[in-house]
Amino acid sequence: RITISMAAVMLLWFVTPWSTRIAIPSILEGQNISRVYPQRPGVVERVWVRVGERVLAGQPLVELSSTEIVLKLKAARRKKALTLTRLARRSVDVEDRNDSLTLGQQLKSLNAEIAGLEREAAELIIRTPAAGIVAELNTEVHPGRTIGHSEFVAMIRSGKDLVARGYIAQADAQRVELGANGYFVPEELDRSRIAVKLEVISTAAAASIDITELASTYGGPIAVRPRSGARGSRVLSPIDARYLATMDASNERLPVTAQRGVVYLLGQAQSPAQRFFRQVGSVLVRESGL
Repeated sequence: RITISMAAVMLLWFVTPWSTRIAIPSILEGQNISRVYPQRPGVVERVWVRVGERVLAGQPLVELSSTEIVLKLKAARRKKALTLTRLARRSVDVEDRNDSLTLGQQLKSLNAEIAGLEREAAELIIRTPAAGIVAELNTEVHPGRTIGHSEFVAMIRSGKDLVARGYIAQADAQRVELGANGYFVPEELDRSRIAVKLEVISTAAAASIDITELASTYGGPIAVRPRSGARGSRVLSPIDARYLATMDASNERLPVTAQRGVVYLLGQAQSPAQRFFRQVGSVLVRESGL
């Protein structure tokens, strides 16, 4: 009888909704955040800034070089010089005089080509999109390394407001209401927790985890499956449905760098059975590769 009673109690505990806590893997950062990526691939020549440094809009962050662009520019400028020489001697050279119209069109085409290549060369200087503070620098971006369009370079924080951004699981998104209060617990144990309030949950599931610090491939808690995207970019697709959630923490002091952690909110109660079967379902989907 005692065994049956204990089993009944355990079953009742397993199926009764009692847990109201919702966990959201998140990043605590400034509200106005710009993540900087290269406009063109190239070899890193110099890194101009440090983490915590104040920068102006348009200030150089990283300088790249491209042998391909340099060679094309040299060739185009050489052709332009030759064309100008032929145009200058039209008065003494019958052939060049007869080709005057063709040479003029060629010069116009070369000027356009050179202008385009010079714009491409200028884009090899990675600049800040806005004034602010360098909140993060990719340590893998160093002189001598080749980087492409999808390589994260830096994070620039502007403004004074503080927010936590994270990805909430689909089932949890249905259990919580906007305005719910909670707190952000930093991953670093020596930092204090911070009060937050849920402001927004996206209406569509995230096609990719754009806050890369939260993705499993970067040591984060959200399981992702990397795949190739447009223009050779790398897309981190979440294994299970996730929705971007933004929590306000503007009453708190702004940190110099972004902090990874977990936001805990109060929501509708959930039983251990519901949580268990949801987690099992996520594992099965992940392992099946669907």
